[in-house]
Amino acid sequence: MAVTFLIGFLIILVMGYVSAGASQITLDAYVTGNKISISSQVAGKVVNINRNRTDFVRKGEVLLRLDNSEATTRYAKAENKLTESVMKIKKHYMSDAKNNADIQAAQMAYQQALREYHRRIQFKGVTPVSKQDLEQAMNNVNASKRALDESILRYRRHLALRQKAEISQQLRVSQFTREVDQAGQALSDTEVRSPVSGYIMQRHVQPGIKVSPGQELMSVVPADQMWVMANFRTTETPAMLIGQKVSVVTDLYGKHVVFDGQIEDINPDSSAGQTTLSGMMACRDWMSDLQKISVRITLDPVQMSRYPLRMGIPTKVKIHDSNLSRMAKLISRETAPVHLPQTCGMAGESLPAGQANMPPLSWT
Repeated sequence: MAVTFLIGFLIILVMGYVSAGASQITLDAYVTGNKISISSQVAGKVVNINRNRTDFVRKGEVLLRLDNSEATTRYAKAENKLTESVMKIKKHYMSDAKNNADIQAAQMAYQQALREYHRRIQFKGVTPVSKQDLEQAMNNVNASKRALDESILRYRRHLALRQKAEISQQLRVSQFTREVDQAGQALSDTEVRSPVSGYIMQRHVQPGIKVSPGQELMSVVPADQMWVMANFRTTETPAMLIGQKVSVVTDLYGKHVVFDGQIEDINPDSSAGQTTLSGMMACRDWMSDLQKISVRITLDPVQMSRYPLRMGIPTKVKIHDSNLSRMAKLISRETAPVHLPQTCGMAGESLPAGQANMPPLSWT
């Protein structure tokens, strides 16, 4: 009797392995991905939209433009103030250069006057030099010395004033530089660009609409961050493993392009187990929610670069059979206890036929 039971159990187990190990196919699958929201950084009116939903865009491409008249005026004013401030500083340094040149000229004139005076003194006993010529030479020396002193004094006064104003001028230049940068950024923000290469998933604005800072304008899905979400019945998923090989055919390219993929995640929905309904009604709802389990499938990035996909494209998914290491996992699933919500079945009621053999809600 025991031997007969054991043989029967092994037959059932092998049949279950063969059934579970067979390739699973579903048409309830579609392409999805990470959505990146694109928001406006400035307020303005939409004047031009370059891309629509499902269009492919490249990183840095202009998606839409806002009215930039105010931003352009603000940038021009900030740039003018910065230019005027810089020119004032340049004038100070130009005055320094002029004062230095005046000092050098006055010094040369003074030295020339001294040489003329000393020449007349030296040749006074050799050649006749009138008293008038000697006095004139001395007057020239004194006049050139006064001119040199005035040039030096004028330079020192200007230097003191420049040093006093230099700090405030530098602060003003720094302030105006920041204003130019801010105005330039605001002007640049009137052109909304795509942060990544991908596909436009949603568009929330139309030309003529006024937008505010932070308002969502579009959403883009990066071309290299897409995957397939396939839905399988609970009876089809017990034999599936993370990393299992998958073939995917899309409606976009047809059977001529078969994408290679693998299972990345199996996500059973356990939220139905938290239902608050009572009796068999809650149990029936729980059974209905367990009909489908989502399986996330990643695709070969090289194929995706050659054959770009789009969000929402229907696909056909085929799960390939894996190696015999699945046998041990199937044994643990076949022998695992059934975990039903406490609301399934009233006190003293028995479960309907077939529900006692339902696969567990979760497994490892």
